[in-house]
Amino acid sequence: MKIKEKVHRAWLLLACSCLLAAPLGTITLLSVFTLPVSTALEVPRAAFTLYTSIMSLMPLVSMPFWGRMLPRIGIRATVAISGAGAGLAFIAMSYFTSLWQFYVAGIVIGLTLPGCSLLSVSVIITNWFEHRRGMAMGIAVAFTGLYSAIASTFIPGMIMTAGWESAYLFLGIAVLALTIPTIPFLHSQPAVGDGPETLCRRRRNRVSRTARYACRYRCRGSLPVDTVLAHLCGNVFRECGHHRIHAARPSSPGKQRHQPGRSRNIHQPVHALHDRCQNTPRLAG
Repeated sequence: MKIKEKVHRAWLLLACSCLLAAPLGTITLLSVFTLPVSTALEVPRAAFTLYTSIMSLMPLVSMPFWGRMLPRIGIRATVAISGAGAGLAFIAMSYFTSLWQFYVAGIVIGLTLPGCSLLSVSVIITNWFEHRRGMAMGIAVAFTGLYSAIASTFIPGMIMTAGWESAYLFLGIAVLALTIPTIPFLHSQPAVGDGPETLCRRRRNRVSRTARYACRYRCRGSLPVDTVLAHLCGNVFRECGHHRIHAARPSSPGKQRHQPGRSRNIHQPVHALHDRCQNTPRLAG
């Protein structure tokens, strides 16, 4: 009878990270606004595109700030404040009539957008993934390009038909829709008893054939093994409920043969692992 395994929370957080990383692609879409907005405001193009340069420089200040504030206020508050600030700034740009207003919006977006996208995604994936950390980070960052590729297909047409004001309004709503709904599901660190995705596999009793062989003979009685093998298989023995490993004393360079009479007991500390493995099923002997 197969028991349906529950999907680990790390994969749900990876899906949230993909949504959080997507608004970062909005920066690549701002170039399509240069001609229509500069023409409507009657300002030089170089003067108008200066706000994108200001937006690109602001993460030098905002990233250390959000990195210091995230452990204090939590990742949910960080995403809520920064996501709302970036989304409302884009919405406000649809009502701007002066060039200096775009400069102010560039400062606000540059200060807030990295906090809800790049920083939050890196913290979540680093804390929740171990062996698949690189793959998870690649999947999340790929949604940045996916979002910009999809939006670039209809944003120019929206500017031509509905105006650049409606396009800025759409970008602001998109940022809010991609960040705010993910807040209830965010957790920066695994809770007690809920480790990374690799720990979930350890609890499912997936050990190597060598470890199973050593553990089976250890359960039958005293197992004289080499010190290195006892160190490698220590976690498996502790999961079986044995807190003491009988290992052979390392032989000197001049004596290569094992001497059973000189064996000793090696006590392995188990208090740190006992809390995590108390619900782990024991291996069959």
